[in-house]
Amino acid sequence: MKLPVLSLLVLVASCATPGGDAPATPAEMAAQARTALVHVEQPDPGSPLLQVDTAAIADSVDDAKARALLAPLLSQIADLSLARTHVSVASADWLLQCQSLRRLDVRACSRVDDAFVRAIVALPQLEELILARTATTDASIDALLASASLKRVWMWKSAVTPAGLARLAARDGLLVDAGLRPSDSSAEVEPKPEFVNLLPMPGEPALDAALVPINVNCPVTGAPVDAKRTRTVNGRVVGFCCNNCPKTFDADPAKYEAALPKP
Repeated sequence: MKLPVLSLLVLVASCATPGGDAPATPAEMAAQARTALVHVEQPDPGSPLLQVDTAAIADSVDDAKARALLAPLLSQIADLSLARTHVSVASADWLLQCQSLRRLDVRACSRVDDAFVRAIVALPQLEELILARTATTDASIDALLASASLKRVWMWKSAVTPAGLARLAARDGLLVDAGLRPSDSSAEVEPKPEFVNLLPMPGEPALDAALVPINVNCPVTGAPVDAKRTRTVNGRVVGFCCNNCPKTFDADPAKYEAALPKP
């Protein structure tokens, strides 16, 4: 008789070792999860705590399958990613058994909503909660603020409003990532370097301040100016890059006025 895949997972998770003499060890249970393509890692060999990720089978994982796969490991999971799965508030009962859980990633889980959040924030050690691209709204804000352990929450592309994000961000010790990035206009941009011949040659006297050109680029060609090649235009000293440009400028000053700094 063939058993459905989910029933088989439950059976494997609860059965004894191949010899039938003793319950499966934590290492054996982790191996069973890996067989089902769940990533299980023990980051610190000196600690039994695990990092678990269902990414490889995310699209096939719902509440029942997640419980069947992870139930044997609940007491050891410290970092759990259920991203892009189909879990919902129905998974809260078994997730609350993860008393060592510090980081939970449920990004892009469309069934994760305010009821899920209100339940899950009861975890005593939960420090990081990734709710990006979920159905979470402002109705979750009070529950998130009430979590004494929570230190960081990801909310980008959720249904939480800017006002809700502001409430969260106002709490001391809570970092809120809303996916915001500085605009091009507000970002600091290093100005383009300008190269201009305004310094005297070695042994020559410094240029009189009254003769320093108002511009660093030639209004005719856009090339760096040579301070020795200037014209006084409307009481202002204009610099050029070569001997030919002043002649061109003099022929039609209005044409090149826009290339000069405004008075």
